[in-house]
Amino acid sequence: MNKTIGIEEELKKMIEKIPNVKFAFIFGSYAKNRLSADSDIDLFIIGKIDEDKLIEEIRKTEKAVSREINYHLWEEKEFKLKFERNSFLKNIIKNYILLTNNQNEFKKILG
Repeated sequence: MNKTIGIEEELKKMIEKIPNVKFAFIFGSYAKNRLSADSDIDLFIIGKIDEDKLIEEIRKTEKAVSREINYHLWEEKEFKLKFERNSFLKNIIKNYILLTNNQNEFKKILG
């Protein structure tokens, strides 16, 4: 199995199991195609979701992909507001892999 394809597919399956995820994307070394043997996966999730459910699904997915998953969880309103003022957010979206099927809608909130 190609680990790169496997990671994205596993994360997409995970996201589908969590209600109310508006957007989800991978950023960091994986999105920059600089994944090393000990790299973790950086995941950003936007939506009004049950964090306990998210953690449960992340733990299962970590086992499936044999990598640690570090996540950020924000509601859409919070993301929009902070994106306008936050250089960290502007930097991470330079290289990202969207896991939800709404690229055009996501680009609208990025401006």
